[in-house]
Amino acid sequence: AGDAAGAGAHARAALDPPESLGEARHPLANCADLLLLLGDAHAAAGETAAAREAWTRAATADGDFQEMSTRPYSEMTYFSVLAWRRLGREDLAADLVTGLEAYVAQLRAAPARVDYFATSLPTMLLFTDDLRARHETAAAFLAAQVAELNGRRDEARAGIAGVLTRDPNHLAALTLAGQPQARSASQG
Repeated sequence: AGDAAGAGAHARAALDPPESLGEARHPLANCADLLLLLGDAHAAAGETAAAREAWTRAATADGDFQEMSTRPYSEMTYFSVLAWRRLGREDLAADLVTGLEAYVAQLRAAPARVDYFATSLPTMLLFTDDLRARHETAAAFLAAQVAELNGRRDEARAGIAGVLTRDPNHLAALTLAGQPQARSASQG
């Protein structure tokens, strides 16, 4: 909306949640999406050095910590790829997309399994949770991100639609569907 300073302030606030929430971000959680946003806000404000610093942090964010385990790739990898592209490093972006694509294939081939870490069981005990369906949805969303990153917009749009059919509340799919490149693909 043209408020680069406001966008930057919101991104910084999201990166450093207040202590009053009673919970800090896990040190292994990937924040590439917020760092990319912060870099974009700096760039919009004409702060080139600060933008490059935030994009570099987003691009080099390794792996992710989800569902009580570390993973080499996640939904956040998409934002790391975009950060490499903003930095003009298409070679490193392409390497990351190739790795994400291989991870999707590996994820699809792997059986869904229960992580018996103590904090993961309440979801399964309290709610009806189809582990295989959740696993397949995660793989489908990552595949849609890969398609988008590779410019296969029709495939990405179809993948996002499939994820939203499986899980209408999938926040990352809703967010990707709302991005300009995804919207323009659905209009073309």
